[in-house]
Amino acid sequence: MSAAVSEKAGDATARTPKATDRFWLQAGSFANEREAENLKAQLALAGWEAAIQSATLPDKSVRYRVRLGPYMSTDELNRAKGDLSKRGVEVAVIKY
Repeated sequence: MSAAVSEKAGDATARTPKATDRFWLQAGSFANEREAENLKAQLALAGWEAAIQSATLPDKSVRYRVRLGPYMSTDELNRAKGDLSKRGVEVAVIKY
């Protein structure tokens, strides 16, 4: 079925990311880990599974990023982003 769909949907491949592309939705970035944990808990209560990723910045400070994903397709990514937006959660798209 997917082969037939792929052949008929020639423009769909233009929207499909490369196999190595991964996308996350970042709901927040905090200097305080507790704030990141609070946002993660709020998302969990709304039915979303998020993770906290820590990152050390060039100035040696640490940021705690609340992210959802990874998403392997732009359709999946856009659907999640739209659902979160309807609930008042603003997110940024992060591509790796």
